[in-house]
Amino acid sequence: MSYNVEFKVKVEGAPGYVPVGYGIANVTWNAREIIVRSTGLPWVNEANNGLCSEIMPKIQTGLEELRLHPEKYKPYESPNGWGSVAGTKRFFQALIDEWNFLVAANPELAAVATFWIAERRQTLEHQFRRKPPFRSRPLPVLRAGILEKLAQ
Repeated sequence: MSYNVEFKVKVEGAPGYVPVGYGIANVTWNAREIIVRSTGLPWVNEANNGLCSEIMPKIQTGLEELRLHPEKYKPYESPNGWGSVAGTKRFFQALIDEWNFLVAANPELAAVATFWIAERRQTLEHQFRRKPPFRSRPLPVLRAGILEKLAQ
């Protein structure tokens, strides 16, 4: 199993939070201890973990910590090879890239975007399929007036 991270916003009239099309990244559950210890984040699964503008600096700090002191986090690597310091660094960098792209492309959404962590259960077929590299996705087409609703 793994964690999916996604940036979402609350839209008036919508029955919950709506993905903004950025911040989509995935990491194995086995990396949790490395993430928590390097960022100081509680890393609450199946929840809104707060504003991205408050979470992303901690992700950046975590990446810097893992780059400067990888040996400090090696004891928290999973013995099965999943959940490594190297994999966590790639995950953090993917999130940072997605965040920077959102901030540049749509600062209005970035200001209200929240950081969601969700569980992702994988099938055996999916676990062994090679994943494409992370890439930024264009912002989905949003209904007219959504930015006005967000600003309220």
